Amino acid sequence: MKRLGVPHGLTFELDLPAEGHPQAEGPLTLRLAGHPIWPDPATTSEPAVRWPWIDLLEHLTDCWPYLEWEESYPAELTPRWPDQLRSAAVLQRRPSGQPLDDDEDEAVYAFELRHDLAPGLRGAYLPSVRFMRERSDFRISAGPAGRPALTRRLLAPAADVLETLAGLGDALADCIECAGGSTEVVEAWRLRAPDPASRRAIAAGPAASRVALDRVPPAREASFLAAARMSSHVPVSQQQRLLDVLAQARLGGSPQLQATTSHAQQAFELVRRTARRTYEEGYLLADWFRDHLGLTSQAPFDPQAWLVAQGVPIHPIDLATDAIDAVAFWSEDPACAIIVNRNGRFASTPEGLRATLAHELAHLLVDRRAGHAAAEVLGGAGPEIPEQRARAFAAELLLPRASAAVFIRGHSDDPDRLDALRQTYAVSRAIAGWQVRNGPAQGWLTPAEHALVRQWTQDRTVSLD
Repeated sequence: MKRLGVPHGLTFELDLPAEGHPQAEGPLTLRLAGHPIWPDPATTSEPAVRWPWIDLLEHLTDCWPYLEWEESYPAELTPRWPDQLRSAAVLQRRPSGQPLDDDEDEAVYAFELRHDLAPGLRGAYLPSVRFMRERSDFRISAGPAGRPALTRRLLAPAADVLETLAGLGDALADCIECAGGSTEVVEAWRLRAPDPASRRAIAAGPAASRVALDRVPPAREASFLAAARMSSHVPVSQQQRLLDVLAQARLGGSPQLQATTSHAQQAFELVRRTARRTYEEGYLLADWFRDHLGLTSQAPFDPQAWLVAQGVPIHPIDLATDAIDAVAFWSEDPACAIIVNRNGRFASTPEGLRATLAHELAHLLVDRRAGHAAAEVLGGAGPEIPEQRARAFAAELLLPRASAAVFIRGHSDDPDRLDALRQTYAVSRAIAGWQVRNGPAQGWLTPAEHALVRQWTQDRTVSLD
């Protein structure tokens, strides 16, 4: 019996003949976080699925470049989990009621096929096992189609998932090769890595047909492709200008920044086990960071001054669009930089710039784990989970909710205390409103102040929850 994977992650057990089999036939089980997926315990009592797995190997070969490199969903959809792609099409288009057109529906169907292991089994009907890369993690959804209550979900390190899937493919290929089976299938698996042009096109997503992908030094390719993917919603001329600046911009960073990032990543692992919601991760990470810097709860924080002190270059540019505020990008620790669009929706004001830089700081601290080079576009089509975390981090870092409550209680005689709070911490009305609304300060507000806070938080695009 061969076991592949890590405990409490994605795991396979397979028992292939020692002498090999031309179809790689043998019993196999698949578990996700310890829960049985193949076989489906709801439909059979068999301990394993016995099948000729050569079909799975062919399917895994075809899907491999997309599993490893594709990080954007089709039709501008942004589901939280890969099994929610179809429901996202309904929810995101509910205001207009516009369904997917034929081309979009076909793109969604093709995406589902290449991110799911189950379609590779011709004639076998097993629960879907869907994968979506999200920077240095994979989001995995597994369960029978049409039964969401039985779906299992797992966020797992990308390195572990890719190693497990590669180990499965190697075991099946070895079994086929040992028995003198199809050399074409085995060779295709061994040569599954895409050529550089194909890899860049997959990683860039919708941007692949819009911008030149060959203008970037190899050391910055991951950052360049991620930024291209997440800025595809802006005019192509502005997207190309942004990418040209990214390709040439100076990077920097101090040893102290590297140490802080390392400590932050360790703290974040504890935070992820504690927090029940994504925005709580942001709050807890901000609390840790303020403690790490020795800031009192009442002390304002200047993200630009701190980043500059850590040697992080901040490159201002003027894009002819307000749809992008900033780009954080990095290569090897501690080298990183931030590009700020002075015409961005938020970055164009002093308060908005502070929030933008605090937002990007969250990505620099915890979103480049294990040396994974990536880029984050504030205002772009980035993954929602890191974005929600970064929004909460920025708000709590600039104006802790507990500090807002202390301030409001301590200024009970000031009729303009909400404006005074905002000015003391140099934050926007939106951030001040949400931090008051989401914390204990709301219990100290007058009816008129409640109405003002509701007015300040009408824009859901800056919501923290």
